[in-house]
Amino acid sequence: MPETAGSGAAPEKVNILVVDDLQEKHVVFRTILDELGQNVVSARSGKEALRYILEMEFAVILLDVNMPDIDGLETAGLIRQYKKSAQTPIVFITAYVDELQAKRGYALGAVDYIPSPVVPEVLRSKVRVFVELFRMNRQLQLRAAEREALARSEAARAAAEEAIHRADYLSEASQLLSRSLDTDQTIRALLDIAVPMLGRSAVLVLRHGDGSVSRFASGHEGVPEPLPTSLEQVLSATLESRRLEQWAEGGEAAALLPLQWGGSPRGVLVLLGDDGRFDGSRIALARELAGRACIAMENARLYAAVQEADRRKNEFLAMLAHELRNPLAPIRNAVHIMQGADVTPAKMAWARDIISRQADHMSRLIDDLLDVSRIVQGKVVVKREALPLATLVERSVEASAPRVAARSQQLRVKLPDQPVILDGDGMRLAQVL
Repeated sequence: MPETAGSGAAPEKVNILVVDDLQEKHVVFRTILDELGQNVVSARSGKEALRYILEMEFAVILLDVNMPDIDGLETAGLIRQYKKSAQTPIVFITAYVDELQAKRGYALGAVDYIPSPVVPEVLRSKVRVFVELFRMNRQLQLRAAEREALARSEAARAAAEEAIHRADYLSEASQLLSRSLDTDQTIRALLDIAVPMLGRSAVLVLRHGDGSVSRFASGHEGVPEPLPTSLEQVLSATLESRRLEQWAEGGEAAALLPLQWGGSPRGVLVLLGDDGRFDGSRIALARELAGRACIAMENARLYAAVQEADRRKNEFLAMLAHELRNPLAPIRNAVHIMQGADVTPAKMAWARDIISRQADHMSRLIDDLLDVSRIVQGKVVVKREALPLATLVERSVEASAPRVAARSQQLRVKLPDQPVILDGDGMRLAQVL
C-alpha cells in the first residue's frame, strides 16, 4: 500500500509520486510537500513505481536518477511506454547532471532537473505548478463545455509548445553552429539560423584585429544596401559599447546584438524586421543565439590558431632540417684540410676558425629546435651585433662552398667598394643569404 501525507484521501487531492531508493529522502520529500496538502506516494524502486502508475494517476513524478537495479532514466523510459502515464510530467532529482544525461532525460520526456539536496521552496513551487496543471487538465476533461477552462487549456498548451519550439530551435542552432570549425561556415550557419526565425534578414559585422571590418548578409530578401545612416550610427555605437541596442525608423526595425569572444568585442549581429520594435521574447531568444554563436566563433578561432601553429611548426622543422645540414659541409672540408700532409699553420688556423663558427651556428640551431614551441609562435630571439657585410657574405659562401664545388659550379660575389656595416643577427642573416 502507498504511504500518504496528510489526512485521509479526499476527492480534491491529487497524487504525487516520489521514487527514490533511500528512505531518509522520502521523509525529507514528504516533509517538504506536506504543506501542499496532496497525496504523496513513496516508491523505493522503479518496479514499485510502475506498479503504482498502473493503479493510480499522478500529477507529477519526482524521480531519482541514481538508483540500483533500474535507474531513473530507465524507469522514465518504462513510464513513457504506458499510455496512462505517457504525458505525466517527470522531474529528475540528481546531485550531478552532465550534458549527455540531460539530453537523454529530456528525450524521455523530462520537464525539469532539480539539483540535490533540494531547496524546499523551489521544490514546492515547481510541484505546486504541476498540481495546478493537473487539476486544470482534469477539470477540462470533466467540464469540456466550459469555454473559459478550454481557453486556458489552449493557452497553456500554446505556451508549452512555444517553449518546446524555442528549446528545439536553440538545440538545432547549437548543433549547426558546432558542426564545423571553419569560420566562414560558422558565419553562414549563424545567418541561416537567424532568418527567418528572428528577423526578416540579418547582417553580421565583424571587426578584425587590424581594425578592418567585414560584413556578411543573409541570403534572404530585405537587406538594405547600404544600411540607413541612422542605423549605421547605432551599429558603430554598439561595436564600442558592447550593449544590445534597438533601432526603428519608417516602419523598419532592427535589434543589434554585440558579439564577444576571446575576451574582446568582435562584432555585431544585426537582425532586421518590419513589425516595429522587437518584443522581449524574441530579444531573449536572439541573446541565446548570440551567446551560442560567440562560443562557436571562439572555437573556430582557436582551431584556426592551432592549425596555424601546426603549419608554422612544420615549416620551421623543415627549414631547420635543411639548416642543420649546411654547417656540416664546411666542417668536413676544414677537417679534410687539417688532415692534409702539407697543411700550413695559417691553413690550420683558418680551418679551426671555420669549425668553430659552424659549430656555434649548429649550437644556435639546436637551441631553436629545443625551443620549437616559442619559435612557432613567432617569438624568435634576435642577437644583434654590428657586422660587416663582407664578413657575413664570406660566412655564407663558406657554408655553401663545398656544395658549389661538388656540383662543379662557380659562385661569383660582388661587394660594394666601401665597407657596409649591418646591425642584426649574424646567424639569421646568414640563413637568409
